[in-house]
Amino acid sequence: MGLLDKILERMRENMNPSEFNLDKTIDKPVLILAFDSLPKIKIDVIKENLKRVEPLKTEPSISMDEDSNDKDTLMCSIEFDGHKIQLVGLNSPVPDGVLNYTVEPSFWDEKQKSKLRKHKAHIICYYEGSDTNAIEQYIALYKIAYSFAGKKLLGVINEAAWTCTPAEVLESILSPEMLADCRKAPSLILWTGFIKMPTEYGVWFFTKGNYLLGIRDLAYLGDKSEVQDVNDLFNNVFYYAFENNIELEAGKTLQLEEGPLLTFKEVEKEKEFIDSPLGTLVIEKV
Repeated sequence: MGLLDKILERMRENMNPSEFNLDKTIDKPVLILAFDSLPKIKIDVIKENLKRVEPLKTEPSISMDEDSNDKDTLMCSIEFDGHKIQLVGLNSPVPDGVLNYTVEPSFWDEKQKSKLRKHKAHIICYYEGSDTNAIEQYIALYKIAYSFAGKKLLGVINEAAWTCTPAEVLESILSPEMLADCRKAPSLILWTGFIKMPTEYGVWFFTKGNYLLGIRDLAYLGDKSEVQDVNDLFNNVFYYAFENNIELEAGKTLQLEEGPLLTFKEVEKEKEFIDSPLGTLVIEKV
């Protein structure tokens, strides 16, 4: 068994379908901030950091529940530019089951993953604002994460997308150039997950988190040698559907430029791993 086979097999063994969050009522992104210890809310610092990312249209407003802000818990609400983020913090780590399918399969190096695994506290950030644009929702949440930069923040966990982001890259993610690119088209490498799961009959590749961007998640049964080709396929199908406002459905076909004709089917095998809240579509080449 090669190294890649061992990594894929270990990932599958560590994933427990009963721990997956398939809540169909969640239609907006939620990010989890991982810390060495639960930080204290410093209103002036958070406001200053929010303004550092890019000019705001309105002055940030921060409401705190004083009775729920101690060394073990944190509750507050942050509003700016039509966004409202509800923060709930606990002086305890995220369950291991969640780390197994968010940190482990991410593309970051082992040193960055190790930092996240060792976190001791976390803050869950719920988007509750009025902006209906999923891209702007994500940017607002990452601005909140950046506002805690330097406060023992280790990284950001995206449970719905089965991925994570180390704290040290937040500043580059929120650079003017990156924000401009993200507003043209969503950053799939940041906001969605590309998962590889081995079985006795091949490797299942599937996405996680597409549904929060308005596109159904995708799956493909292939071979481990096809990793890059399948990733490119998923990206091309996503962006084609996103840019042309096309709803992908089972039974439909699609052909991208000179590529093969693609058909879409509902998930039948490994559904407990592959399916997502909007339903995942399996791609087959004709």
